[in-house]
Amino acid sequence: MNYEAIIAQKDKEIQQQAAKIEELAHQITLLQKLIYGRKSERFIANADGAQLSIFGEQENTQEMVETQKETITYDRTKRRVTTRGRLSF
Repeated sequence: MNYEAIIAQKDKEIQQQAAKIEELAHQITLLQKLIYGRKSERFIANADGAQLSIFGEQENTQEMVETQKETITYDRTKRRVTTRGRLSF
């Protein structure tokens, strides 16, 4: 048995495991930032446009939305509540 070869093999395994732990810790940090970090509706995760639209083509939603303003007026009669005041014992 060559103890130096066994020790070298164990050192190599330890280094690989340490690298894997560091990689996983980095992934956890990124996921925590994604979950708990600052959120913005303007954030576009896939800015390169590789993700396809579910409608088959890009649509400009600003052109599709039409806004209309309506003025609504009405008269309301308020019901008058009568109280007997303070009740005696």
